[in-house]
Amino acid sequence: MASTQHFIGDTERYLFDLNGYIVIKNVFSKEEIKKANDAIDAHFEEVVKERLNPSIRNTLPNSGMADSDPSRGRIDVGHILSWRETDLFKSVLDHPKLVPFYHEFLGKGYRMDHMPFVIAQNKGSEGFSLHGGTIDVSSGAYNYFLAYSCQQGIIRNSLIATRATSRPPRR
Repeated sequence: MASTQHFIGDTERYLFDLNGYIVIKNVFSKEEIKKANDAIDAHFEEVVKERLNPSIRNTLPNSGMADSDPSRGRIDVGHILSWRETDLFKSVLDHPKLVPFYHEFLGKGYRMDHMPFVIAQNKGSEGFSLHGGTIDVSSGAYNYFLAYSCQQGIIRNSLIATRATSRPPRR
């Protein structure tokens, strides 16, 4: 993996502030993505956990992100760092093309909040807001620890998710 210095431009900052995400293309090669997908396919059945129990759903029934098919839930695939094929998954944490974005949006010295995992969804499964947004799901109070701010051009969040996509979702 070649180390390429990347600086975040005003357009990238603006798009992140406007949308809450930014698309960074060509971080991984097609071969790397194929290896990652093959690893997910090889381990999918052994570590999959589908969120069907209403107490662990990410959405309320009849809400805008509620599933159209209640028999489908978000699928979490864990233990990816314990797989033999972990190089790509580990590289997401300190990839030279991603680190400048982590530093820009989280500050230097970012840390992993929890172990990385794969989120998979089938057609009709619930939508979700990563980390529940800034409202505490128990009390309904504003949660400062999950807040996002942009003041005088400086963006800060406490949490950020990184997603790699290379193929359409499973059916």
